[in-house]
Amino acid sequence: MANWIRAQQRLYKSAHVLKAYYESKLKVSLQLLTDRPDCVLEGDVLFNEAINVYGLWGFRPTRPLAREAADEMAKMCDAILGGLDRLDRNSEGLAQLERQLERSLSEIPSNVISLQSRLASRKAGNPAKDFSRRLILKRDCLIESPSSADIHKMAMELHSHSSRVAFVDFRDLDMEIRRSLAELLGLGAITIFVPDVLALSSSEQEILKALVFTRSTTRPLVMAGTLVGFSELRETPGVDLEFITVLSNAYIKLGRPFSEYKEQGLIHYFLDSLSESPS
Repeated sequence: MANWIRAQQRLYKSAHVLKAYYESKLKVSLQLLTDRPDCVLEGDVLFNEAINVYGLWGFRPTRPLAREAADEMAKMCDAILGGLDRLDRNSEGLAQLERQLERSLSEIPSNVISLQSRLASRKAGNPAKDFSRRLILKRDCLIESPSSADIHKMAMELHSHSSRVAFVDFRDLDMEIRRSLAELLGLGAITIFVPDVLALSSSEQEILKALVFTRSTTRPLVMAGTLVGFSELRETPGVDLEFITVLSNAYIKLGRPFSEYKEQGLIHYFLDSLSESPS
């Protein structure tokens, strides 16, 4: 019974994430059906029977959806909610996934930056370089610089002063994790670094867009880089405009080398713009 309750809670949470995502994307209000509908309306997006047993029946939009949009929503719901249900039914597979995640966090491979070691390495006595507080960063961001190295340095610097537990390059995640919103959410309060948004495939942009639209302080935060300006980025074929627009709500443009920003103590202002309690 306890396992069923935990599974139900996970599915309810994921259903609400999907609801928020598609309400934002399609500009429509959705009702989450938690009881068997007396009658199925033409625009209803219904879940499969395996999900119905948890008291989740589907979404009912306030206005008719285009067939393509409804089909996309149905496929995404089946992939995420159905995937979670299958994971729950296969307890051994779920246990193996949990052990893998625990090992990755405990071993801290080369692509993960240790927060404590970064804090310990700071030089005391220089106010411009001494950040005594760890901030709760809540805003995803887009970092522009002509230097890939400076983009990486800025992202790592911002992460090192935050309360996030790990810094992970998106390219180093398993393919199955990169393709699944549920798997990404399961990574918790980490920083996901994307060196260049132009290197992302359409499906990767779609998954990361769903991630940044998820309203949760414990989800992964996305720090993405771009080697070109925002205007040029918008004109680039294959770029998801909605994705880069929401990322650019916190836009950091490095017009000078990263070392100058750090030496002059300007990192603090970037941190404040991304934190939950700006000073």
